[in-house]
Parts: sequence; structure tokens; C-alpha cells
Amino acid sequence: MKGKHADAVLLAKHPLRWRSLPISIKTGIIQNLRTVADTRSRIEGDALVAPMPHVQVLDTALVAQIGGGCVHGRTTPIRTKGGWHFVAQLAAPTILYSTREELRAILVHEFAHCFYFIREMVLASDNGRRMIDRTPAGGSFRTEDEDRATLEKPSDWFGSADADGFAYWDSPLLRNTRAPDGTRLLRNHTPAEV
Repeated sequence: MKGKHADAVLLAKHPLRWRSLPISIKTGIIQNLRTVADTRSRIEGDALVAPMPHVQVLDTALVAQIGGGCVHGRTTPIRTKGGWHFVAQLAAPTILYSTREELRAILVHEFAHCFYFIREMVLASDNGRRMIDRTPAGGSFRTEDEDRATLEKPSDWFGSADADGFAYWDSPLLRNTRAPDGTRLLRNHTPAEV
């Protein structure tokens, strides 16, 4: 992928998992990386801060530890060329089956988590203390309260449209996405991460 923001969207391919995916799914993931980069760029262009965090696209589905539902994305630290960074990770079904509107809402939500964790890390460092890990076991939240406790206030970071339409845990926008169907499809080809 080429372009101004190409290095801000990374594809995480597990060698065995990637090899087992049908060519149609691999092609879809690769083709949709540009859509993810464009969406990230548009969010950044409208936001009150820049740059937006990097995005890592996974080659698998993410499922909730409790209930086994579709997890569209999550925020996690990863090591890159420049050191450790908080990134928004997107599950393969999210980029394969979400509309641009749904994708944007998911990215804004995950970026709000990234900003929260970055702020917490800076505050901890400034105060000479260690950062408290607020990520639940298994990496995904079980309740909306847990999720909201680690979100920055959208209007402090994002443009008015993204802040006003911010997709919280049980947003109707995210309930209507086709990503859960994609999660079931990918489970036929590769184990999903919890």
C-alpha cells in the first residue's frame, strides 16, 4: 500500500493463520487496507489533534470472552520501528464487512481508548509512578461501564461530527454491522482470538 498514511496502517499476518485463509478473504483484507488508511486520514483531518494513532489490521476475528460475540476492535500497545505505541487493532471481519460509516465509528472509538491510555501513561510518568493496567483479562471489556472508564471525552479530541455521533458500547450503528457474520465465516478457516 502506498500513500501519505500507508505506514500508519499495518497488517498483522500470523504465518499459519494467513496461509489457511481462502484467497478471497486475503484479497479482501489487502484491498480494504486503503479504505482503513483513508478513513483514518479523514478522521485526522477533522480532529482537534493530530496525528491519529496507528491502526493494526488482524488476519483473524476477535470474539468476546463472555458470550462469544463479535469484537470489532481493541486498543493495545505494540512494538514498532519507533518503539512502543498504542494502536487501534481491527478484526478482519470489521474491515471486510463494515460500511465506511461503521468503520469510522469503530476507529474513532478505539482512538479515544488510545488517547486515554497515552494520557494515563504520561501522567504516571510525570508523577513518578507506574501506569495501572486497566485492560481486563482477555483484552476485551465485559460491560459498557468498563469500556467507558477508559475513553477520553470525544469532544476534546475529535471533530464535531465524530464527537456528536460517537459510538459507545451499545450503539445502534455497531449493532447493525455485518461483521458478526464475517466472524462466523472466519471461524470456519481460522481460530478466533479472544
